Amino acid sequence: FTDNVTGKRVKRVVRKTTTSYYNAVIEKEALSAKITANNGGKIVGRSYSSVKPGEKLTITSQPNTGYEFDYWTINGKKLEGEIVEETKDNETITTITTEAGDVITITSQGSTLTTRDIYANVAVEAFFKLTKIEVMVASSDETIGTVSVISGATKKEENTYLIDYNSQITIQATP
Repeated sequence: FTDNVTGKRVKRVVRKTTTSYYNAVIEKEALSAKITANNGGKIVGRSYSSVKPGEKLTITSQPNTGYEFDYWTINGKKLEGEIVEETKDNETITTITTEAGDVITITSQGSTLTTRDIYANVAVEAFFKLTKIEVMVASSDETIGTVSVISGATKKEENTYLIDYNSQITIQATP
């Protein structure tokens, strides 16, 4: 409790000698924090399972191959706000600031979210979108014919190509 006359914290009142009023101050030691990423990427760096009241979270996400960062949610609500883009060292850096004070930085490598001060249990999730698909193009028996990609794909390794999501490629089969 806090003594309203002296302002000092009181753990236990044994005997009351003056008129004082006591206000109960209940502080939660830790709030739960659930940080996840959907199947297009992962959370890297510091992982949180709890947070102290008033603390900010700084969370970094990284997309898997063929994906790019899309957006963050806090407690199921998509974070949106003012967008500022700048180019630094030939890379576009996008910063989004929400009304609540969350700051999102997005680069080709992923995204970092610094949250507002947290005062309740929180669930944060990073979402990613598919940008490229990996395909394998090969003949089952090259003695009777070959298969090759003519256009629309980038060769990753022998018989494996990356194509942009929702695009077309041209494949040639030669007997």
